[in-house]
Amino acid sequence: MGGREAVRALRALDPEVRAVVMSGHSDDQVMQEYSQHGFKGALTKPFDREALLDVLSRVLSD
Repeated sequence: MGGREAVRALRALDPEVRAVVMSGHSDDQVMQEYSQHGFKGALTKPFDREALLDVLSRVLSD
């Protein structure tokens, strides 16, 4: 199961789920348009602790 399928399954269980997509492929359509695919944030690998904390802070404060 890929990220798009996983977030769809999670949304079926909880429409308010806050998912973050992570990938090493920054040119991937899901990474560029993550909100259109049901994600609340995106991280491009590799990422550091500060980037992780930043995206989690934004996603959880919404």
